[in-house]
Amino acid sequence: MIITFISDTHTKHDLLEGDLPGGDLLIHAGDLMNSGYDFHDITDFGKWYNEIDNYDSKVFIAGNHDRKFQNDPDFCRGILTNYKTIDYLEDEWMDINGVKLYGSPHQPWFHNWAFNLPRNGEELKSKWDAIPNDTDILITHGPAFGY
Repeated sequence: MIITFISDTHTKHDLLEGDLPGGDLLIHAGDLMNSGYDFHDITDFGKWYNEIDNYDSKVFIAGNHDRKFQNDPDFCRGILTNYKTIDYLEDEWMDINGVKLYGSPHQPWFHNWAFNLPRNGEELKSKWDAIPNDTDILITHGPAFGY
C-alpha cells in the first residue's frame, strides 16, 4: 500500500499542487484551518481535497486549529457531505482494503486550542482507550501516548 501523510497545511494546501505523488491512500492529520473559525477554510480545503484524483482513498481528521469542527460538528459534517471522495474521522474507524484506520483529533492540552483534553485526565484516557486494539493506522494530531 502506498500512503502519503500530510498535516498542518493551515489553508496553504494549494501550495502542494504537483507535490503529492499519488497512491492508495492520502491522509491529512489535521490543521487544515488557520484560526479555526472561518467555514470557508473548510469548503476550500474540501474542494481541493475532493479534486485530488491520484489517490484511491483520502481521509482526514481535524487538528487543534480546526475549532469549527469542535464548536459546530454538525455544521462541518454538513459541509463535508458535498465532497464524495473524502472521509472525515473523529474518534471512529474505517476499513480501506483490509487496513483498519482510526482517527482522533483529541490531544493532550496545548494552549487553548481545539480538541484539547487535560493531559492526565480520565476524559483523554477514555479517548485513547476507545482506539481498537486491531488498528493498523492511527491518525492523531498530537503525539501518541508516551511519545
